[in-house]
Amino acid sequence: MNQIELKLNKGYKNGLKELSQEIEKESPGWIKERRKEYLLGKIFECLVFIKPFEAWYGEATERGADYLTKRIIKIFSKYEKWKERLHKIIMEYKFTILRNPGDNKITPAMIERANEYPIEKVVKVNKNYFALCIFHQDKHPSMYCKRNFFHCFSCGASGSVIDLYMKLHNIDFSAAVEFLCS
Repeated sequence: MNQIELKLNKGYKNGLKELSQEIEKESPGWIKERRKEYLLGKIFECLVFIKPFEAWYGEATERGADYLTKRIIKIFSKYEKWKERLHKIIMEYKFTILRNPGDNKITPAMIERANEYPIEKVVKVNKNYFALCIFHQDKHPSMYCKRNFFHCFSCGASGSVIDLYMKLHNIDFSAAVEFLCS
């Protein structure tokens, strides 16, 4: 029996977390490399949709298509959704794959700037400042978002825009601050 099997048999309180840390120690870089392959595949998938659309939209503009025609093209193609998805994937790639572990130079000014990032750009907020909570399955908006803070009236989760971004993209504090202030 190797060390991993022994630790599984002992039954750690945080078994899965410690197991993943042990696997990372025994095979450094393997998990990161696998995630890199996955993200590059997703980037390619988004680009396969976006690039032909941009060419088609450019042709419509050159031919002098009116605003309404171009708007209808955008609505039916789900172009904006694909662009947003591509942006999120690129940000995850940038902050998890390309980032060096020794780059944790977060200053108080950066944290302050990150806290000023509009929460409406992180989650979709309705006109009454409510959004679907990302911390639990939510059918009706129960998370109140105002002045870059949030509070869910269903599950009680609350915090700043940095906390929300960390949870939403599953990244650490320094990566979230770097993204939000850039």
